[in-house]
Amino acid sequence: PSDGEFLDFFGSSVAVRGDKAFVSAAGDDDRGTSAGAVYVFERAGGAWAEVAKLTAADGGDYVHFGDFVILDGDTAFIGAPGSLPDPGAVYLFQMAGGTWTQAGKLTASDGAAFDRFGASGALSGDTLLVGAPRVDLAIEDEGAVYVFDRRCAADFDRDGDADTRDVLAFLQAWAAADPSADCNGDGVLDSRDVLCFLNLWVAGCP
Repeated sequence: PSDGEFLDFFGSSVAVRGDKAFVSAAGDDDRGTSAGAVYVFERAGGAWAEVAKLTAADGGDYVHFGDFVILDGDTAFIGAPGSLPDPGAVYLFQMAGGTWTQAGKLTASDGAAFDRFGASGALSGDTLLVGAPRVDLAIEDEGAVYVFDRRCAADFDRDGDADTRDVLAFLQAWAAADPSADCNGDGVLDSRDVLCFLNLWVAGCP
């Protein structure tokens, strides 16, 4: 990494797809002590070069952003299992206009402190599995795996089409301060969420 430091743990996880490589440094301190970061490398002319450094918009101490990375075309899923009292999360980044930007954040519906949701993950088609090894079920730290089905983010009203009704539905949710309108997953509803959604809507659905 261009700015590597002691105990950054560069290489905590690696994902490669074509001429792109994501390499995490789960101990990076840019967003807080061991908040974590992921470096993006691209290959051109046989040489790899660092082109970006990604961090969680709402990162904090010991989030460990980058414990796992999954690359799927122009989409990246990045695990951040956190530590007490954080239950953990998975961040969604997408390539838009030549830049990787945070486009969402996944959390467990019943997440509890130190579940370590986001410690591992696997993607097959539109199904994402996320590990949470310290979930308490019948016994302490029994662990669990959460299943997410990916849908087109531009289809905000989930009617199967990305159309003007989705824009209206999003704007209504945003005006009502509905957390579902936090498009970039940074925990704050502001104009950046509107821009995030409009970019997704312009891109449309497959």
